Amino acid sequence: GSYCPNPSVEPLLCGIGSYCPSRSSQSLDCPAGFVCRDPSTIIICSSGTYCPVGSIEAELCPIGSICPTPSISQPCQLGSYCPEGSISSQMCDPGFVCADPTISELCPAGFFCIGSTIVPVECELGDYCEIGSVLPSRCPPGKYCETPANSTSCPIGHFCGRSFIQPILCPESQYTNQTESIECSNCLEGYRSSYDRRGCELCGSQDG
Repeated sequence: GSYCPNPSVEPLLCGIGSYCPSRSSQSLDCPAGFVCRDPSTIIICSSGTYCPVGSIEAELCPIGSICPTPSISQPCQLGSYCPEGSISSQMCDPGFVCADPTISELCPAGFFCIGSTIVPVECELGDYCEIGSVLPSRCPPGKYCETPANSTSCPIGHFCGRSFIQPILCPESQYTNQTESIECSNCLEGYRSSYDRRGCELCGSQDG
């Protein structure tokens, strides 16, 4: 833990973060990739840690960086996610967005993220993209999607086919008395549909 620059003088103590092997004539900086908890010992750092020159403790590789060896820390690639302790870049998973390498978040509703996504892709009208979508889906039959982020059950008296943005009122002489209808039913002969198309009534009777 000491060194002797001149054999005729008293040994000098090594400083913190230095390494002084036996019979040293100078104080050496603890090399990158190692830790020197005391000046007389040198310990190699484990994988996933970062130990720059002069380290006395190993630290996890910082978030947003990769440390292929404990002596090197370099930025994570764009479109990747690098949590603490990374030795290589991890592709941003499908269904997630990594606006920067320090965070991985679910793809927002109304967008899709195929993988290695930095900026989510907006879904088109008539599509439905829930949170975490990898690819867009068509708005399903029986529902309507005013925006790609929302899917709503088709109301009574209306029908909704695939990719509908708005529900459509049943035609005259047709009705539906349930939600999520994909088609309307015909009224019996001598009956007509009610004003709200929720049922049928006798022809000639007053609208309810």
